[in-house]
Amino acid sequence: MIKKGESMIINVGSLNKIKIEAVREVLADYDFLAGAEVIAAKVDSGVSSQPLTLEETIIGAKNRAAKAFLGEGYSIGLESGAHCIETRHYERLMELTVCALYDGSQTLFGYSSAFEIPAPLARLLREGMNLEQVCIKLGITTNHDLGEAEGLIGILSLGKLVRKEYTKQAVRTALFGLQNPELYKLEP
Repeated sequence: MIKKGESMIINVGSLNKIKIEAVREVLADYDFLAGAEVIAAKVDSGVSSQPLTLEETIIGAKNRAAKAFLGEGYSIGLESGAHCIETRHYERLMELTVCALYDGSQTLFGYSSAFEIPAPLARLLREGMNLEQVCIKLGITTNHDLGEAEGLIGILSLGKLVRKEYTKQAVRTALFGLQNPELYKLEP
């Protein structure tokens, strides 16, 4: 925890301005993190540009956090990706953001809410395109920086839930472990 008069650097494993702004805004809401300096770090997630499983999305967030860590304080990795919901009757792709918060020894995770990716988009994602490419191809947007703007969630929600707010959900839920350290200690 940050004590009065101390400063802390929190490295975020991304150059995406929406992710960086989301982290800054969330940290400002927590007294013990409000003085932290947030620094963007260019790192490779080690996963595809469009993760299609929850496991790949988690690995991408964890890799980003680990690669951004500089030996003290915390680092954060954020990765958006899809995961498949399957039942006997249907199969759907859901999109979510995973936040990995790393302190050099322990990783805490948080997720955003998830939303269903429309079937025409899901088909193209399975063919190897990412969400931005799919949205442009289908004429949903012309914004080649959709991931640094409102995101697909902003388009589908008609602006009622945008990518920054969705990302903030993941960061907030990852912070549960810092707010409740006695409950989130890892077993040796």
